[in-house]
Amino acid sequence: MKKAKSISINKQEDMKKIALRILAVAMVFLVFTSCSKEFFEPIGVYEEEININVTKVYQISPAEMRVDFMVQNLSDYDYSPSVDGQFFVEFSIFSTSGYETYNEVPIDRLYSGEGYRDYIIVPIDPRMNYNINDLQYTVYNAGR
Repeated sequence: MKKAKSISINKQEDMKKIALRILAVAMVFLVFTSCSKEFFEPIGVYEEEININVTKVYQISPAEMRVDFMVQNLSDYDYSPSVDGQFFVEFSIFSTSGYETYNEVPIDRLYSGEGYRDYIIVPIDPRMNYNINDLQYTVYNAGR
Protein backbone atom coordinates (compact mmCIF):
# COMPACT_ATOMS: atom_id res chain seq x y z
CA MET A 1 0.00 0.00 0.00
CA LYS A 2 2.83 2.34 0.56
CA LYS A 3 3.62 2.23 -3.11
CA ALA A 4 0.03 3.13 -3.99
CA LYS A 5 0.15 6.17 -1.73
CA SER A 6 3.42 7.37 -3.20
CA ILE A 7 2.00 6.98 -6.69
CA SER A 8 -1.09 9.01 -5.81
CA ILE A 9 1.05 11.71 -4.22
CA ASN A 10 3.18 11.90 -7.36
CA LYS A 11 0.05 12.14 -9.48
CA GLN A 12 -1.22 15.02 -7.34
CA GLU A 13 2.12 16.81 -7.58
CA ASP A 14 2.19 16.23 -11.34
CA MET A 15 -1.34 17.62 -11.63
CA LYS A 16 -0.30 20.70 -9.62
CA LYS A 17 2.70 21.22 -11.90
CA ILE A 18 0.53 20.88 -15.00
CA ALA A 19 -2.05 23.29 -13.56
CA LEU A 20 0.66 25.83 -12.72
CA ARG A 21 2.14 25.53 -16.22
CA ILE A 22 -1.27 26.09 -17.80
CA LEU A 23 -1.80 29.11 -15.55
CA ALA A 24 1.64 30.50 -16.46
CA VAL A 25 0.98 30.06 -20.19
CA ALA A 26 -2.41 31.77 -19.82
CA MET A 27 -0.82 34.71 -17.98
CA VAL A 28 1.89 35.11 -20.62
CA PHE A 29 -0.78 34.99 -23.34
CA LEU A 30 -2.81 37.70 -21.59
CA VAL A 31 0.25 39.93 -21.17
CA PHE A 32 1.15 39.74 -24.85
CA THR A 33 -2.41 40.28 -26.07
CA SER A 34 -2.84 43.37 -23.90
CA CYS A 35 0.47 44.82 -25.11
CA SER A 36 -0.37 44.31 -28.76
CA LYS A 37 -3.51 46.47 -28.54
CA GLU A 38 -1.41 49.63 -28.36
CA PHE A 39 0.28 48.70 -31.61
CA PHE A 40 -3.01 48.39 -33.46
CA GLU A 41 -4.72 51.30 -31.74
CA PRO A 42 -2.11 54.09 -31.60
CA ILE A 43 -2.70 56.87 -29.15
CA GLY A 44 -1.77 60.42 -29.92
CA VAL A 45 -3.10 63.83 -30.84
CA TYR A 46 -5.40 64.41 -33.80
CA GLU A 47 -6.26 67.59 -35.69
CA GLU A 48 -9.67 67.77 -34.02
CA GLU A 49 -8.00 68.07 -30.61
CA ILE A 50 -6.15 71.27 -31.52
CA ASN A 51 -8.20 74.37 -30.74
CA ILE A 52 -7.63 77.70 -32.52
CA ASN A 53 -8.94 81.00 -31.13
CA VAL A 54 -8.54 84.05 -33.35
CA THR A 55 -8.01 87.02 -31.04
CA LYS A 56 -7.47 89.87 -33.49
CA VAL A 57 -7.42 90.49 -37.25
CA TYR A 58 -6.25 93.77 -38.72
CA GLN A 59 -4.64 95.19 -41.81
CA ILE A 60 -1.02 96.24 -41.22
CA SER A 61 -0.30 97.47 -44.75
CA PRO A 62 -2.18 97.74 -48.04
CA ALA A 63 -0.90 94.25 -48.99
CA GLU A 64 -0.86 92.44 -45.62
CA MET A 65 -3.35 91.31 -43.01
CA ARG A 66 -2.17 90.22 -39.55
CA VAL A 67 -4.00 87.46 -37.66
CA ASP A 68 -3.31 87.05 -33.93
CA PHE A 69 -4.40 83.67 -32.61
CA MET A 70 -4.02 81.19 -29.79
CA VAL A 71 -3.36 77.45 -30.20
CA GLN A 72 -4.41 75.00 -27.48
CA ASN A 73 -4.01 71.23 -27.12
CA LEU A 74 -7.32 69.79 -25.87
CA SER A 75 -6.04 66.21 -25.90
CA ASP A 76 -5.01 64.17 -22.87
CA TYR A 77 -1.72 63.49 -24.67
CA ASP A 78 1.26 65.67 -25.50
CA TYR A 79 1.56 66.76 -29.13
CA SER A 80 4.94 66.16 -30.73
CA PRO A 81 5.44 66.85 -34.46
CA SER A 82 7.93 63.98 -34.73
CA VAL A 83 5.40 61.46 -33.34
CA ASP A 84 1.96 62.76 -34.33
CA GLY A 85 2.88 64.34 -37.66
CA GLN A 86 3.37 68.01 -38.48
CA PHE A 87 0.19 70.02 -37.88
CA PHE A 88 -0.42 73.30 -39.68
CA VAL A 89 -3.00 76.04 -39.29
CA GLU A 90 -4.10 77.53 -42.60
CA PHE A 91 -5.78 80.93 -42.56
CA SER A 92 -7.66 82.13 -45.62
CA ILE A 93 -9.63 85.24 -46.37
CA PHE A 94 -11.89 86.01 -49.31
CA SER A 95 -12.23 89.34 -51.04
CA THR A 96 -15.68 90.77 -51.69
CA SER A 97 -15.31 89.57 -55.30
CA GLY A 98 -14.54 85.97 -54.16
CA TYR A 99 -10.75 85.93 -54.56
CA GLU A 100 -9.11 83.73 -51.87
CA THR A 101 -5.71 84.38 -50.33
CA TYR A 102 -4.14 82.27 -47.61
CA ASN A 103 -1.06 81.49 -45.55
CA GLU A 104 -0.16 78.71 -43.12
CA VAL A 105 1.95 78.28 -40.02
CA PRO A 106 3.23 75.07 -38.34
CA ILE A 107 2.10 74.22 -34.82
CA ASP A 108 4.92 73.78 -32.33
CA ARG A 109 5.17 71.10 -29.62
CA LEU A 110 2.27 71.29 -27.17
CA TYR A 111 1.85 69.50 -23.89
CA SER A 112 -1.59 68.31 -22.83
CA GLY A 113 -3.78 71.31 -21.98
CA GLU A 114 -1.06 73.76 -22.97
CA GLY A 115 -1.50 76.69 -25.33
CA TYR A 116 0.49 79.51 -26.85
CA ARG A 117 -0.11 82.74 -28.75
CA ASP A 118 1.18 83.39 -32.24
CA TYR A 119 0.46 85.48 -35.29
CA ILE A 120 0.62 85.12 -39.04
CA ILE A 121 0.78 87.58 -41.91
CA VAL A 122 -1.66 86.81 -44.72
CA PRO A 123 -0.81 88.54 -48.02
CA ILE A 124 -3.74 90.30 -49.68
CA ASP A 125 -4.27 92.04 -52.98
CA PRO A 126 -4.33 95.80 -52.28
CA ARG A 127 -6.68 96.37 -55.24
CA MET A 128 -9.47 94.33 -53.62
CA ASN A 129 -11.70 94.83 -50.61
CA TYR A 130 -11.69 92.29 -47.77
CA ASN A 131 -14.05 91.69 -44.89
CA ILE A 132 -12.08 90.54 -41.85
CA ASN A 133 -15.17 88.67 -40.62
CA ASP A 134 -14.79 86.31 -43.59
CA LEU A 135 -11.55 84.88 -42.19
CA GLN A 136 -11.50 81.08 -42.18
CA TYR A 137 -9.00 78.66 -40.70
CA THR A 138 -8.38 74.94 -40.66
CA VAL A 139 -5.97 72.62 -38.85
CA TYR A 140 -4.51 69.83 -40.95
CA ASN A 141 -1.83 67.20 -40.57
CA ALA A 142 0.83 67.17 -43.28
CA GLY A 143 2.46 64.07 -41.79
CA ARG A 144 -0.42 61.55 -41.95
